[in-house]
Amino acid sequence: MYSYEYLVTILKNNVSDKLKSAAIRLIMCLYVDRDPQAETSIPVLTRTYSDVSRPEVLLPYVDPPRRFQFALLQQILAEHVRDIAGKRWTTYSGHALQLLEMMIKFNFYGTNERLNAVIQPLITLMDRRRVGALPAIKDDNTGNNTTNENSMKEDEGVEVVVPWQVKTLLFMESIQTMLAVLTLVLAAVAVTIYQTITGEPDSPGSPLFIWGIIVLIIFICEVSIRGYCHTVLTHLLTHSLTHSLTHSLTHSVGKRFLMDFPY
Repeated sequence: MYSYEYLVTILKNNVSDKLKSAAIRLIMCLYVDRDPQAETSIPVLTRTYSDVSRPEVLLPYVDPPRRFQFALLQQILAEHVRDIAGKRWTTYSGHALQLLEMMIKFNFYGTNERLNAVIQPLITLMDRRRVGALPAIKDDNTGNNTTNENSMKEDEGVEVVVPWQVKTLLFMESIQTMLAVLTLVLAAVAVTIYQTITGEPDSPGSPLFIWGIIVLIIFICEVSIRGYCHTVLTHLLTHSLTHSLTHSLTHSVGKRFLMDFPY
């Protein structure tokens, strides 16, 4: 029903990412992840003498008739990997990277030129320092995890709003804050040494008593804020990881069901 040419045309056209995601998922399940494709075990523990005696080591590569079978699809994947560098990933991006990994395992990138064409963009893609984290917000009506429309902003017009807990934790972990806390600790130690040498009392209302209360309040606030941000972010990451694993398992079970019961 869905031909390979029709699905690739969807990827080339300017349509929504949801439609592209469905199309690339069908390509992966119907045309790529099927016979005669097969993964190569790496490292290869047994080799023939003719392979070892070659002056140049050859990478595993599919048979010549199939080397350009998915050439247009490989070009689309390469362009998409370059385009999403430094941007927020979508479901389409996840399926595209999953398909790229599968095609590499199936030996469709069996030359140094083809591998180098994807290695550098993938390394650049892993740099997520400019991409903000977006927490999932639970919809009270449906119970599904959605995102806040006011905070979800794409790079082509709008940017993702980073939760304030992330900004606060980054500020607390910064060099400037650590130096300020260290300075405060040294000041507190110096005052303690001064009090020990001079014997000046720290009775309630005295300058030393007020200084001690101020230092205590600062340390309590610093530890409380840091602990709260760590707890919130750990909960968000755990929830996001659980949702991703559930989504992946659902797709895997559904795919296995279709393979066992094609009709």
